[in-house]
Amino acid sequence: MRMAPVLPLALAAALGVALGVALVPASPLGAQTSSDPCIACHLAEQDERLRAPATAFANDVHASEGFGCLVCHGTLTRGSPDPTAGFLAAPTRQQVPGLCARCHSDARFMRNYNPNLRVDQLAEYLTSTHGQRLVELNDPDVATCTDCHPAHGIRPPDDPESMVHPLNVADLCGSCHADPELMGRRGHDFSQLEDYRAGIHGQLMYEGGDLSAPTCNDCHGNHGAAPPGLESVQNVCGECHVGMAQFFEEGSHADVFAEQGLPGCATCHENHRVLAADDELLGPVSRDVCSACHTAGDPHEGEFERIGVLLASLEADVRSARDSLNRARGMGMEVEQALFELEDVNNALTLARTAVHSFQVEPVRQEVENGRAVAGRAQERALSAFGEHRFRRVGLTASAILVAILIVGLWLRIREFDLRLHRSTAAMRRFYEVQIDPGGATTPLGVDRARIAAATLLIELAEVDVANPEKRAYLAAFVREQLERGPVADEMVALAERQRTEAMDVGQVTQLMADNLGDAQKSEIADAIWDLVLRDPELARLQGRFLLRVPEVLALSRVELEAALERVQERAATGPAR
Repeated sequence: MRMAPVLPLALAAALGVALGVALVPASPLGAQTSSDPCIACHLAEQDERLRAPATAFANDVHASEGFGCLVCHGTLTRGSPDPTAGFLAAPTRQQVPGLCARCHSDARFMRNYNPNLRVDQLAEYLTSTHGQRLVELNDPDVATCTDCHPAHGIRPPDDPESMVHPLNVADLCGSCHADPELMGRRGHDFSQLEDYRAGIHGQLMYEGGDLSAPTCNDCHGNHGAAPPGLESVQNVCGECHVGMAQFFEEGSHADVFAEQGLPGCATCHENHRVLAADDELLGPVSRDVCSACHTAGDPHEGEFERIGVLLASLEADVRSARDSLNRARGMGMEVEQALFELEDVNNALTLARTAVHSFQVEPVRQEVENGRAVAGRAQERALSAFGEHRFRRVGLTASAILVAILIVGLWLRIREFDLRLHRSTAAMRRFYEVQIDPGGATTPLGVDRARIAAATLLIELAEVDVANPEKRAYLAAFVREQLERGPVADEMVALAERQRTEAMDVGQVTQLMADNLGDAQKSEIADAIWDLVLRDPELARLQGRFLLRVPEVLALSRVELEAALERVQERAATGPAR
């Protein structure tokens, strides 16, 4: 915000004299006394006009710094106010600025309390419309210090209850400038407050709670309040809108506006009712404002409308790219980086809208093209993500089909195994029903102990006829008989019973059996296994896993197994198998 130049202290002092108050007295610290007597008396008064100042002063910034009533109102004579001795009960409006300036224009004094507070407020006030009307016209309605800073209840500007808090400034100024009667007497408009509240700045302030949004004093000044001249409006707006002001100053319209007395930015945006600038505003501005100079047939006619088309095309590209990326993200694709980079288009769009203030198409086109390039890259990333998603979907489908095939194959394999196991058990049952007749009619195995041992071992491995107690008893008796009721027969029968009653696994049973057999018996068992394989190929095919388990449990080496096979083959060649 541009501030009015500070008047030399001597000039300020001279103007202060015109107001009836000396500006540079002795330091007011010497006049500082306890305010208790004043406060106590005023609080005891029945008249609210006398009570109110004492009540409000409790929250005043001066009270918090230890200043009392007499600093501003003067001294007491024998405990009583004495106007003849300089006691100032109620300063007039003309006296107020100089009275406040006694401290606030003294840099040395103010440095003791608030070094950051400016000391040229009076000088600025005297250059303002308010100060000029007070000095020159003795205007009884013009604002002075106490109209904005209530004399006995001054609060810091950042206090929400302060009259000069940003949220309260517009209403403070509007207390005069929105008064139809007061402004009407001076021939002034009184719609500024209403216009400000309806404009974008007021909306940001009151609806958005943005305390940085400009309010009255940001454009007109604080103590040096004055409307900017027509030729300097853009300078005031340019304090915040730097880029727009620069484009406007460098363009050809700055001089044209000055020549025709047009108020810079306010020509298109108004002053207090500043509308939110959007791309749709370009069309009406082009028709309503530009057409005042650019008539039909002018080569620059409709320039803003062409600029609007450019901006709309960039926004369309951005929307399309963002929608595509969001769709890709919804598919589970990684596009966060592309979405982040797409935000660069906002910068390009902002620069393009800023370039509108050059009133030329080309600067806008350049920024729009920069933004469209970013949007194009984002769109390409989205299309790539769609392709990658399709590839993944096809791959996933193929993988699912392959997994399904494997599952079906595994199921078929398990089913085949179950069938083979079922067939194996059935074959073993058939084998023992034929080879060992429970009725005792036939005993094809004869008294070959090795074969009986092998058969018993296979019975334990396959768990044939577990639920038939009669067959179990017959087999136990048959084993004992064929093994001549020796300890080996008893041990093997006992082990078979233990398997059934104690749920011992096959490995335990076979290991115990192997531990009870000598090397010669193990060799005979190996011969018997090969003999059974050669005599019954169906049994060998279906029950091969069990047959191979026997030599493994007996700890027979490959050489021993091969020797056993040779012996069996030699016997088979010389005569029928036993």
